[in-house]
Amino acid sequence: MVRLVSDGSHVAISVEAAIRRHEDGDVESLGAWDVVTHDGADVSSKRHRTREAAYSAFHREIATRKSAGYALAVDGIAVGPGTYTFASVPELERAIDDDPDDETSWDVLADAWSDAGDPRGACVHAERALVGIADPSVFMANKRAAAEAHRARAAALYGPLGADDYRVQLEFRRGLVATIKLADEHAARGRPTEELIATVLGNPFARFAHALELRNAEHDAIAAAGSKQHHPALRELVIHQAYEEQARSRVHFPLVLLDRAYPRLEALELHVDGLDWRNAELPHVTDLSIHATFSLRDAEAFHGWLAGHRAIERVEILTNDRGGQRSAMNEIHARWTAWPETLRQIRWNGTDTKR
Repeated sequence: MVRLVSDGSHVAISVEAAIRRHEDGDVESLGAWDVVTHDGADVSSKRHRTREAAYSAFHREIATRKSAGYALAVDGIAVGPGTYTFASVPELERAIDDDPDDETSWDVLADAWSDAGDPRGACVHAERALVGIADPSVFMANKRAAAEAHRARAAALYGPLGADDYRVQLEFRRGLVATIKLADEHAARGRPTEELIATVLGNPFARFAHALELRNAEHDAIAAAGSKQHHPALRELVIHQAYEEQARSRVHFPLVLLDRAYPRLEALELHVDGLDWRNAELPHVTDLSIHATFSLRDAEAFHGWLAGHRAIERVEILTNDRGGQRSAMNEIHARWTAWPETLRQIRWNGTDTKR
């Protein structure tokens, strides 16, 4: 859901699957999609026959609202412009890369940022200044300082995105970006998905982002998002290819791109039409979830990758065509004894096999 504001008037716009709720509590999918608009107390909905048509209308509606003076709302406040200076302290940042949970290293880095006038320092300190405060007056003063730091953060993050700011959702930890989500990329206008990802990942506030979710994107954008990025701090990646594109053709996504872009990946979830395992290593991945078409050849390639992996602990595979996948399923199960000892569980279309 995208929230916009103009002179105190708030609007929220979303794409939702059309459903019918029955008296017995059952929910029936109607095979259509609604663009739902909350304009103050008024709620309106327009139905579309396809997801693609709904998302096209969704992006048009937001563009129209922005042309009329609406702006993206973050925490209920319109995002405004801002210019900030960021400091580079490589040695202190590497200490966080090596141990992201070391609170002492975070304290030292936040102090260095604050001393240099880097707004990230205020954001890190603001999160801690709201914890364990018994004096109400001190707490309220700290809360006001935190709100000011968060406004500066929103301007620094969303300002560079221009008209495409609404396509990015962010979650924070320690005052910095922890998770980046692009959930509404289907039929999106404006800059390409891969460029948008690069802009966000390149923002200093996202220096230690550990998770990226990309949903409803085109295959070319997904491939470019892998080949054109490099973010060593990223630990979790979720990619959902647009369902309509999966149904039209089968293009294998080259996993080797993720080795280059995100070398420290630990958790990987892929919803794509096919996968290319050639030269892929992904040495730190412990949790792998694949939703794709799986042929016998794919099973052979997957087994070759799996047999040489030394970190994997859990694998889940959900195929697009359950009836046509039996040979591939049998092939993988037959080679259970060759799996690495670290692998404790594999789930295929809901059926678990455990050591």
